[in-house]
Amino acid sequence: MNAAVLSSPRAIGYIAVVRGLLFGLFVMGACNLDTGGLGGSASGSASAGSTTVAAPPDGSTTLVASTSASGGGSGQGSADTTEGTSVGTTSTMSSGPTPDTDTTPGSSTTEGGTTTMEVGDTMPTTGGRSCGEGPEAPNGCQKGCGGCPGGACMIECDGQQECSGQNPIACPDDRPCRVLCTGSQSCENATIQCPPDHACEIVCNGEQACIQATVLCGGGPCTLRCDVDDQACYQVQFNCGVSDSIVDCGVGQPDGPVVMSSGSDCACEANGC
Repeated sequence: MNAAVLSSPRAIGYIAVVRGLLFGLFVMGACNLDTGGLGGSASGSASAGSTTVAAPPDGSTTLVASTSASGGGSGQGSADTTEGTSVGTTSTMSSGPTPDTDTTPGSSTTEGGTTTMEVGDTMPTTGGRSCGEGPEAPNGCQKGCGGCPGGACMIECDGQQECSGQNPIACPDDRPCRVLCTGSQSCENATIQCPPDHACEIVCNGEQACIQATVLCGGGPCTLRCDVDDQACYQVQFNCGVSDSIVDCGVGQPDGPVVMSSGSDCACEANGC
């Protein structure tokens, strides 16, 4: 082909078209080669998941997305997106189920439910009872009781020094007990033993009725009442039990009962003495 033909405008146009086609074919081949390489690489690798955390204005923390991708030999991949929300100031991510967590003061969380203890509730003592409760009284009465009104054993010391120095004035184990010291020095220097579980009441209403006596409270509520005479409970030693144990003075006792604590969380106190 001579120079005149190659230099003609038509020939120059044909050459430009051919060059453009060859360049396009070259670029397409290069792209196919690069894509095939990336596809092969994707089939042998795993990409780590990513997590995006956004903090809304209300202070909650939102877990927006966690993604992971895997590629096949053809270069195609799949993506898995998980979206969820966690209310609070701290978020914990784990591979297994998230356990329930309760951080409210005064409450505890166990599997299957929540047990809440409110501030000011009375804590139970023995047998699941509260501090001011004792077992119910049984039916009937028994020997040694002066009667059992309401099922409680009544022990009466109403004569002068009738039960003085008695050690012990023993209440029965299986029922509430009420000891009445109404005579002059009727329970002087005596030891009054309350039931191990039931309620117990000691009434000192005579002149120096319970002077220097000892009261041993048990597991039920225990009350010592001092009335009529200002020496009815002179130097009485009152040993609190595990339930509410209270000395109630209707008349002031200048040298009144000495209250000894048992270490229980229930009441152990003297009022009006």
